[in-house]
Amino acid sequence: MHAGAQPPACCVRSVMRARAGPEEVSGALTRAARRGIGVVGALVLLVLACGVAVFAQWRTALRPVDPADTRHIRVQIDPGTGARGIAERLERAGVIRSALWFRLAAARSRQDVSFKAGDYVFQPSMRPTEIMRDLVAGRSVLVPVTVPEGYTLRQIADRLSDAGVVDANDFLAYATQAGPAHISGIAVPAKSLEGYLFPDTYFFREGEKPAAICALMIERLGTTLARYQQQLDSSAMPLHEVLTLASIVEREAKVDDERPIIAQVFLKRLELGWKLQSCATVQYLLDAPKPTLSYRDLAIESPYNTYRHAGLPPGPIGSPGEACIAAVLNPAKTDYLFFRTQGTDGRHHFSKSASEHEAAGT
Repeated sequence: MHAGAQPPACCVRSVMRARAGPEEVSGALTRAARRGIGVVGALVLLVLACGVAVFAQWRTALRPVDPADTRHIRVQIDPGTGARGIAERLERAGVIRSALWFRLAAARSRQDVSFKAGDYVFQPSMRPTEIMRDLVAGRSVLVPVTVPEGYTLRQIADRLSDAGVVDANDFLAYATQAGPAHISGIAVPAKSLEGYLFPDTYFFREGEKPAAICALMIERLGTTLARYQQQLDSSAMPLHEVLTLASIVEREAKVDDERPIIAQVFLKRLELGWKLQSCATVQYLLDAPKPTLSYRDLAIESPYNTYRHAGLPPGPIGSPGEACIAAVLNPAKTDYLFFRTQGTDGRHHFSKSASEHEAAGT
């Protein structure tokens, strides 16, 4: 290149870049810093979003599977089963939402090392924390309770109390104030669960809540009634009246083959507008049953006294079993209008007229 000649344009540009001022350097650094801050901010937001999602899953996993499901589900925990195996067994049984989150929660509270083997009964309505407490306490004893057909609420309460399941007064307080409501799909009347607690053998935990006990017994009633849905749909009597009459038949009948006949007698008397004149309804009013009712007993003023009032009483007088419910829905075809006890084997003599009925008593 000759002296005084101008450098090529490319060289000029290179020189100009080489001579960039502090302002350009500062701007480049600012842009790089902004990009870095943007990346960090995005990472922070991602971490926060993940944290929120994890927290939401945690809260969901530690809720009951179904707060309304009070079924008793048996879970056998074998000796030597670890926390992971226990959690997986609980999830398969349907009493917890997630085995993973259950195990993490147990580990966080250090309860996972204290779980005990045993034969447990859990409910989908239980919180995982309640299940953990039972596993730690080894609360695995099941109490069998048999409720016979015809038992009243008071008798059921006493039997549950004697078995150590629940306090009798607490049970009665709930059972006489539970309605009106729908429990296990059945409309429960306002004043009492009398007649709606199905007689059967149950397995309860000690300290069981009255609401859970009643819900299970009503659910068992619903399962039984489902087998007679067609007859219920075609019956002129609503369910409450079916249970009421079935409870009377339950107390009157002592022999299986007489249940449909006794049901037919009462249905005919209702059709004719006669009084049922059932001794069982008067016995229901007494503090204790009597071998023989007096005229004074028959004169007790109560809508449950079917010697004084025509039609059905306001509600059931006990818990009818399936056989008596079936008898009301499928009564015998007879012309009988009366019956009285005959002999000591629980059988009855049935009559078509008052004169025949009176003659049978002489």
